Amino acid sequence: MPVTRRDCLFAVLTLWSLGRPGNAHAFAPDPDRVGEIEWHIAFLTNQRRMWQKLALLAPSESLAGIARGHSQDMLTRGFFDHRTPEGTRSADRIARQGLRFTVSSENIYLMRNGTTDAAELASIMVGGWMKTKAHRRNMLDPAFLYLGVGVASSARLVIATQLFGG
Repeated sequence: MPVTRRDCLFAVLTLWSLGRPGNAHAFAPDPDRVGEIEWHIAFLTNQRRMWQKLALLAPSESLAGIARGHSQDMLTRGFFDHRTPEGTRSADRIARQGLRFTVSSENIYLMRNGTTDAAELASIMVGGWMKTKAHRRNMLDPAFLYLGVGVASSARLVIATQLFGG
């Protein structure tokens, strides 16, 4: 049975209603909760694709591992870029892991002093990506079939990477 727009909206509203009470607007998301943030980013990305009547992106743990590595590298070494300081691009990181895609691309997002609520944080990130032409194109490109999301966080920063493959 196909997922309807109503089903998707109901799921999103349900997730938002499950927000953490108390410190929902303090920062420093628990590093153990990055998986929850990753899930919400993937869910909201596929929601946007569904609204455009595009095929949903299949989760790729291989791409997610590469995305997590890049987010952690940016956090650890204090840079924010699609290229590492050595010049390594997302396509290089993907190829280094032995993955073969005809097309691939990457979105990155950095947030300082934001919310600790995973759903709200993911919504801000996905909304931000949707506001820029290149990021939106990546999220809605029908050539992409797979998605990996990786998040790294510290006391004041959250960095997210989306990797797309097709």
